[in-house]
Amino acid sequence: MSGKGVRKVLYIGCGTVCTILALAGVVLPGLPTTPFLLLASWLFVRSSPLLHARLESSGLFGPYLKRYRERGGVTAKGKTMIVILMLSVVAVSCIFFLESSVLRLIVASAGIAGTICVIFFVPGASCNGDHL
Repeated sequence: MSGKGVRKVLYIGCGTVCTILALAGVVLPGLPTTPFLLLASWLFVRSSPLLHARLESSGLFGPYLKRYRERGGVTAKGKTMIVILMLSVVAVSCIFFLESSVLRLIVASAGIAGTICVIFFVPGASCNGDHL
């Protein structure tokens, strides 16, 4: 297999893992969805037009990716809402559902890491809008 073929397979594999992590981020507190979704899209653009088209046409991620592309990032309001929702779910999980101090520490750490990712690594939109 040529170097280009190996890179294509690697990008598809990493894009698939990122898509799975983005899906997990939808339901797991503290796991950021946005960076994994954007990375999956970037990897699929460079490796598989079919997988990229499927990601963009999905009912769950398609509208978000379209808004992101149109705005060139996530609005400040969108980032604020993402962080508030993520940290709220983390707090509720730690207070009401997790009895183990170790699990509380892990979930809280994931929430902090997710917040850092959203604030510093997810590009901000260049225009003002009301949606993410």
